[in-house]
Amino acid sequence: MEKSKSDVLKVLRLARARIVKGWTQNSEAKNSRGEDVRPGDKTAVKWCALGAMMDLGFSQRIRAKAIIHLGLACQDQASGIMNFNDDVAKKKSQVLAVFDKAIRLARAA
Repeated sequence: MEKSKSDVLKVLRLARARIVKGWTQNSEAKNSRGEDVRPGDKTAVKWCALGAMMDLGFSQRIRAKAIIHLGLACQDQASGIMNFNDDVAKKKSQVLAVFDKAIRLARAA
């Protein structure tokens, strides 16, 4: 497996693991008091789909490729994963399902 593809898969898997721990909407990340924090902040306990991919030590190019797979997975490249994540009708399980599909797509690419 090529390095770029491997890194995209790592970003998607690590971000998914963050969301399993805690998920939020309309904010990149929140601490246990519900306050907005940077995604890499040690007090962060909840992340949105995009915030979960930040501060993991990967380049913007790798994160961009992961975001493309998430857009394809949520079948809405126009508004993308951010709008999907922040849609009040969406649930954590639906966001995790999009990550699962994006991982499958990235693996097949």
